[in-house]
Amino acid sequence: MTRIAPMLSNYFRHSTILSALFLFGVFFATHLSLAIADAPDALAKKIDPLDGPPVVTCDAWIVVDAKSGKRLDGWKDTERLHPASVTKMMTAILVNDVLEKDPDAINETITFSENADKTVGSTSDVNAGEKVSVGDLLYGLLLPSGNDASVAFAEHFGDRVGEESDAKGYDRFIEAMNQRAKSLGMDKTGYRNSHGLDHDEHLTTAADQAKLACEIMKSPILSKVVGTANYKTHVTKPDGSKREVEWDNTNRLLKYQNYLGIKTGTTSKAGACLASCCEREGDRRILIVLGSSGTDARYSDSRNLWRWTWTQTPPNSAKTDNKMTLSPEAKRIHESSLVIDGHNDLMWEVREKGDSSFEKIDIRKPQPKLHTDIPRLKAGNVGAQFWSVYVPATLDDDGTAFLTTLEQIALVKKMVELYPDQFELAMTVDDIERITKSGKLASLIGVEGGHCIQESLSNLNHLYDQGARYMTLTHSKNLSWADSSTDEEQTGGLSPFGVEVIQRMNRLGMMVDISHVSAKTMHAAMDVSKAPIIFSHSSARAVADSPRNVPDDVLKRVHDTEGLVMVNFYSAFVVPESAQRYSTRFALKQKLIDEVGLAEANVRMAKWDRENPMQLGTIEDVLDHIDHLVKVAGWEHVGLGADFDGVDALPEGLEDVSRYPYITQGLLDRGYTEEQIRGILGENLMRVMRKVEEVAAEMKQTTATP
Repeated sequence: MTRIAPMLSNYFRHSTILSALFLFGVFFATHLSLAIADAPDALAKKIDPLDGPPVVTCDAWIVVDAKSGKRLDGWKDTERLHPASVTKMMTAILVNDVLEKDPDAINETITFSENADKTVGSTSDVNAGEKVSVGDLLYGLLLPSGNDASVAFAEHFGDRVGEESDAKGYDRFIEAMNQRAKSLGMDKTGYRNSHGLDHDEHLTTAADQAKLACEIMKSPILSKVVGTANYKTHVTKPDGSKREVEWDNTNRLLKYQNYLGIKTGTTSKAGACLASCCEREGDRRILIVLGSSGTDARYSDSRNLWRWTWTQTPPNSAKTDNKMTLSPEAKRIHESSLVIDGHNDLMWEVREKGDSSFEKIDIRKPQPKLHTDIPRLKAGNVGAQFWSVYVPATLDDDGTAFLTTLEQIALVKKMVELYPDQFELAMTVDDIERITKSGKLASLIGVEGGHCIQESLSNLNHLYDQGARYMTLTHSKNLSWADSSTDEEQTGGLSPFGVEVIQRMNRLGMMVDISHVSAKTMHAAMDVSKAPIIFSHSSARAVADSPRNVPDDVLKRVHDTEGLVMVNFYSAFVVPESAQRYSTRFALKQKLIDEVGLAEANVRMAKWDRENPMQLGTIEDVLDHIDHLVKVAGWEHVGLGADFDGVDALPEGLEDVSRYPYITQGLLDRGYTEEQIRGILGENLMRVMRKVEEVAAEMKQTTATP
């Protein structure tokens, strides 16, 4: 009992203390609640906002327009994260690149290696030694997310993708993945494998993956594959027998209307990822979520974000609002870049509307009836301009084309003389650099059409001596030595004299311009020229089917020959519907001229124009062309050749020479890097022109000047 007493004593003492603490707590809580009631602002509750994007579990997300790549919204979308099997989009893109060059490759047979078969993780269920076609295995890569399929593709196509390298097979394929990423402007992405299994240096961003997803959805083959829910095929076993395999798409969103697929991915470091595409009322968008907390979460994150984007920016609202705001970043890049335009027809406008008089058309003052004047050139930050000394191709018929061209060259020089504080004539790349550093606009001369030399190499020499630094081989009509894109085929490329013309231009250091010429003449010119060629004002035929634009097979050679395509802004060449209208109109006018003469043809065409107005399009149409040119030829081979004051219709947002900064903004919106933007704005032209000068210098050293 003596031991129990102290225990009871301690018990009651502790109970007393606990009771006292309890009563104090009640008292404190009661008075605290009263104090809060008396002072509501002291601990006011946070308001749960109704605006802004939904709360999601993912580490980063972005929504972009699938056609333009323009960012519509996002969060931490430039933060580098693990991509998991979203990686396989790039694997598929490289396969697609091979198929674009060699469509028959889709029927090639891939034999699975032991290395592919033993790849861990998600599988296409194809075993070592079994055979499957390339076309079928794309489904095994993208539906069940077969890691083994990605390795099989890399081994099969490794030596056919990317740049020449000491690496072979799988390793070269990985190099090509990184090269392709760079070409798409995915500057924060680094690939270390073909499947996406975790690696500390295998990283990307949501923004970069959005660019990749846009490429997937532009491919007829790949967009079909990623939108397929289930696919069955047969593989051939080593003994020659066949067995069926069936692949289900891991993308659960495909069970809902409007969702078009793309790609899932999950690893321990990446979390759950999803690239998805959705379309409503013809408005197609891409959503990337990286790092969701789980498989279910990536779908709830995605569906919540899809609801948000369609509510925040209803279908087609982004397309109808064509106003673009210049960001501080775009202003900084544009104002510090050398902006060069390859083609401006101001001289012909001054000749026709002002009797070749800058006193009558003083471009120091605003000229609302023109696209060009000094105030707007400054607003556009134009550093160098090729002034076209265009004269009509019909002047070749009466033998006055050469002399009229000389008059136009004199008009350029007169402009420079009248505005010496604004312009200076440039003959070389070094001149351009010196003049632009002084704050003046470097003025260069471009001859538009070989009809201007009247089949005389001496005339060509004289035009060069007078300052011409490029000549377009033809204009709208064939010459005896070269075919125009808007005339019937005659030479089928170049005549022997046409070959001499290009050789002479190479020796002189005059750029060979193949805007306006037929596709066969384009190829022939690139076959002959020892220096890079240019298109001073042309766009992409795959985007708008006009004979004035450049076909893809030529674009690939532009890349290979280090040439340049300077994109044209004319609505009739950049808006697909307007390109079709232009071709129809051109054919109709030629027919009417033959039937009723030019005067009556013009009267009838004026009526036709009123009844069939041209769609102007928007700046986004021009950016679409730049995107395609970059995709096929590479960003180093794209420039600007607007054709201001030489056209009668321009896209909304590109109304005059003051609007070049919006090209910079548009390129930024589409994910181009600062280096790429500077190249497109002008540095690419400088590189090509310098190479032309170098080739001329080499030729003068090794051969006698003719």
